[in-house]
Amino acid sequence: MKADGQAGGKAVRVCSNRSEAETAIREMVDLLKGDTSRLVVEPAPRRQ
Repeated sequence: MKADGQAGGKAVRVCSNRSEAETAIREMVDLLKGDTSRLVVEPAPRRQ
């Protein structure tokens, strides 16, 4: 987990690829025990 200035003090996981992101989402949902109202999934801006 990484907290950065853009996150406003919230826990953020930065993933390198889709597979890693999907695993991270599953792990976070498991931690929240189904309370996904607190989970925000936001894609990174596309590089040009």
